[in-house]
Amino acid sequence: LAHYLIAGQGSESQMQPLKDKIKAYDLQAYIHLMGFVEDIPQVLSSLDLFLMTSSSEGHPLAITQAMANGVPIVSTPSGVEEIVVHGEEALISSAHTVDALIECISSLYGNFDKSNKLIENAKQKAENSYSLDAMVDAYFHLYGKI
Repeated sequence: LAHYLIAGQGSESQMQPLKDKIKAYDLQAYIHLMGFVEDIPQVLSSLDLFLMTSSSEGHPLAITQAMANGVPIVSTPSGVEEIVVHGEEALISSAHTVDALIECISSLYGNFDKSNKLIENAKQKAENSYSLDAMVDAYFHLYGKI
């Protein structure tokens, strides 16, 4: 049985159609609209999977947070390919379709070796590329060239 946590805050006009669909399909017990979340690590540590279904992203902080917190990531192709490598740090669906997402998610179900590989690689990349130490090193490198 799956539960979906949807974090983030939109305007009431953005959220109302989603709330209406959740109610119309009687999914209130399974889909939880969390709004703004302060303790991201606590929420992420409770997840079995981080799912991003955006159509266009730059560098979403949420992906970096999921990487650092050890949550397997499944995403649609939306620009996150610049951050994570499919099959190494995350799974990126072949298309923006439910079937393509199900294929990725299903490939992780019960496959702990694959899931653990994605988690460890993503955590390592987050530490090497996006941690405070990595940022400070990058600034020193940049300013050393000026």
